[in-house]
Amino acid sequence: SSGDWLYVSFAAGFINLWNPELDLKSLVAENEHYLSLLERANVETGFLSGRTNHQKWLAYRGLTRERGSLSDGEYDEDAILQRIVDIEYESGVGIFHLNKMEICFTYELFEKARYHRMHGDASIQALAGSPYLVSWSLFSFLTDATLMDGNAVERRGALRRMRREFHRMKRWADHNPHNFLHLKLLMEAELAKFRRRYFDAVNLYNRAIESALDYRNLHHTALIYELAARFHLRYGVNHAARELLRSAYNHYRVWGATGKVSQLEEYYGGLLLEDEKAVLVAPSSRSSGSGSIAFESLTLIKASMAISSEIVLERLLDRLIQISLENAGADRGIMFLVRGGSIFQVATGFADRPTEMVDHQD
Repeated sequence: SSGDWLYVSFAAGFINLWNPELDLKSLVAENEHYLSLLERANVETGFLSGRTNHQKWLAYRGLTRERGSLSDGEYDEDAILQRIVDIEYESGVGIFHLNKMEICFTYELFEKARYHRMHGDASIQALAGSPYLVSWSLFSFLTDATLMDGNAVERRGALRRMRREFHRMKRWADHNPHNFLHLKLLMEAELAKFRRRYFDAVNLYNRAIESALDYRNLHHTALIYELAARFHLRYGVNHAARELLRSAYNHYRVWGATGKVSQLEEYYGGLLLEDEKAVLVAPSSRSSGSGSIAFESLTLIKASMAISSEIVLERLLDRLIQISLENAGADRGIMFLVRGGSIFQVATGFADRPTEMVDHQD
């Protein structure tokens, strides 16, 4: 019997693991069913942890009192934490701080996220072997990455903790790449950003996006797109940041994270709405058509990598057109160059034979 209730408790916390494509509205509705079972059976620890997870999903939807808060009309986060402490539910303390850290990081409340990382660090070890540890590893790593602009002492401490969590995620990814490779690659990208290795980071963000699209987890895919966009904004590469941010926006919207969508509109509205010709569409699959957000984002990232590594013009043009063909799934493509107000065809690319260059005499 106790094993059954343990299963129900985990089900209340990890519905999204059984179906990573599940939207938030459906997730919340199903979670309410498990919570009602736990409440009727008076399984207090399972109910407290499950309800805390539930509030996090509501926070993503913008249905809690304010951004970064788990509280609403029925749930008082301070009172719940005190009850968890009073009954000496050590795992519950870890779960509480994990959820607070994640939602504060999500809404860019980084100082608060660091507070909950620090206060949850000791308790989270009580959850060893559970899926909670994956979320802790990811969001504690990302929270520490926000200290890259801190002083030398803060940076050293953050980097030490980030390396620890990266090696943990790497072990998981080595054993189960389908579930963890995208997170491991994201961590590598953030480490490269932390060390100011720009082009390594670009490559790793790109690979993390591709892996996340394979995994089909809407939440993780949105998160990786968003972090890649922030990275490009940091370096002033606004055209790439815009397309990545639009991809994040759409994945959050399809997932049902209306609170997060509103925050992106508020913080980055100018960038999202720049160039009215770009249409925000729902993501479908990795093999989206040439007009899709996913295609544009991946093409821009790969193109920037090609530009950084090629000096000979013909070889650069060949690489750029092959990247575009690959991501569009096209058999043939034509590249044009704008010069002095005129448009010139410079190359024709093919999927099955070498690129043909067009010679223009200046």
